[in-house]
Amino acid sequence: MYVINPNITLCITLLLLFLWPNIIPKNPDWRPAYISKNSIDEIYLCGFDTDGCILKTAFDLFENNIKAYILQDYCMSSGGEKYHYEAIDILKRSIGEKFII
Repeated sequence: MYVINPNITLCITLLLLFLWPNIIPKNPDWRPAYISKNSIDEIYLCGFDTDGCILKTAFDLFENNIKAYILQDYCMSSGGEKYHYEAIDILKRSIGEKFII
């Protein structure tokens, strides 16, 4: 079982902020600045849809050199398990198996 280090800043709620910049329309560029300013280097993602929101957010974080750990047992897809597991397989190949926990 994976144990989350309590010294690591967890920002699961940033998932929404990465995907829907219109929530805070003033300056969508604040998200990477917030992460950098607060020395966040790891983010744990959970939620749905694995094949949509989680996948997109994980790729965005990966492209910005931020470790995105996917809590696969706390994710799902409205399309069913098939889509969930297919997205998990894509993430394993793309960002690495060690980031799927």
